[in-house]
Amino acid sequence: MICPECRAKNPDDARFCGNCGYNFQNQMVETEQEKKKKERKKIILYILVGIVFAITAAAALLIVLDDTGSGANDVSDIALPKEKSSSAGSTETSADSTETSAAASEEKADSDLPEIVSNAKVDYNKIISLHDYKTFYADGYSFGFPLLLYEWVEEFGDNGYRFSSSSDPYSWLEFQQEKRTDQSSIEETAKERSRELKSQMTGIEEILDKPEKGVCIFAGSRYNDENQKLYHLLRVEDDCVYNMTVGYPDTDDKELDGKRNYYIDCLYRMCSFSGGTYKPRTYDQFLSNDMGTKK
Repeated sequence: MICPECRAKNPDDARFCGNCGYNFQNQMVETEQEKKKKERKKIILYILVGIVFAITAAAALLIVLDDTGSGANDVSDIALPKEKSSSAGSTETSADSTETSAAASEEKADSDLPEIVSNAKVDYNKIISLHDYKTFYADGYSFGFPLLLYEWVEEFGDNGYRFSSSSDPYSWLEFQQEKRTDQSSIEETAKERSRELKSQMTGIEEILDKPEKGVCIFAGSRYNDENQKLYHLLRVEDDCVYNMTVGYPDTDDKELDGKRNYYIDCLYRMCSFSGGTYKPRTYDQFLSNDMGTKK
């Protein structure tokens, strides 16, 4: 054993240095203290590493939640009539997207009418599954439509389509694209077109009013028949004006209202000119206010 004081050699079992009298027990105590210090340092290091890992994991989780866009707090507005929203989930509206028909232009336009399974009776139980919808690619835009809800579909205007049923004249659906011939700005045209539509309505509810971005969404009743409810989505671009109009009867059936609101939600999300940023969601997601995933 080497003495730490004088560096003299001593037997391994010596208690004192034979040269200077140093007490080797002090060295043993110091060695134990050093070991304890090292152990404490290791424990502190492990704790710090754990804290850093927890913070990193929490930050990653927040990023993932933000990207998926789940929850109603991500919603800028409600795209359904307020009087019906109590029985349905929230839906997002967006006026920021200027790419309305990009997806449709990349696809070849369907040459025939949308293919539906004709039903004499309008039954909203047949629109609560995403399998009940199909996408139709028109000339310059696309839209989703129900396969089993209406009795027939026909051409409407120059580049539009109307779904109807003889059993329920209040239930119908229209999509249309019109070429612009005016020289007005997008904002001026959006204001003029929305005024024209609103002049035929009462009890108007503004859902999204952004004419400066070319988007106006509103709902209400037909001015001469309050039993006819209307939901209008108007989109104005440089070259075209797009319209989606949903007609449905006024009822006090909350469950039926919820299904119709889900129907409108699906149509909005599947329409190429709506500017929506979320993919279609399931009926259960709609009822639980789960916004689903972004496109």
